[in-house]
Amino acid sequence: MIGMLALAITAGLIVPTGAAAQSAFVTAPVAVPFHGEDASALAWECPSGDFCIWENTGGTGRRCNWSVADPDWQGGTIRCSWSGATKVESAFDNGNDTSFASVAAYRQANYGSRWGCFDRGVTYNVTAGGVLLRSHQWVTNHC
Repeated sequence: MIGMLALAITAGLIVPTGAAAQSAFVTAPVAVPFHGEDASALAWECPSGDFCIWENTGGTGRRCNWSVADPDWQGGTIRCSWSGATKVESAFDNGNDTSFASVAAYRQANYGSRWGCFDRGVTYNVTAGGVLLRSHQWVTNHC
């Protein structure tokens, strides 16, 4: 079993990172009111109903979070100041609206250049140093 897990990691597949949390690694760039920055957030702490991103793996470092879709993280109503120059290395769709299955993430503003998605209730680390993202929206299909 351990050999198969190592092979899955080496192959860049999505694999669990812990038994208690449903964590997964995503290979880098493949299609795969208090909303904003919070440098003191605990690992994987994400308000219920929100989509959260972090600058470091393991849900650590500066966090930005949203309870609604955002077409422009740099110029929209809710801004994530560090995301313009710092890659997203972890994400968590902690949404609670069951009509949506995932959050789709995009490299450009206005939902341009879809990068991948994050299933609801699953924490993700982004491998290979992360990815620069600029917008997101909830979608009805799973990743």
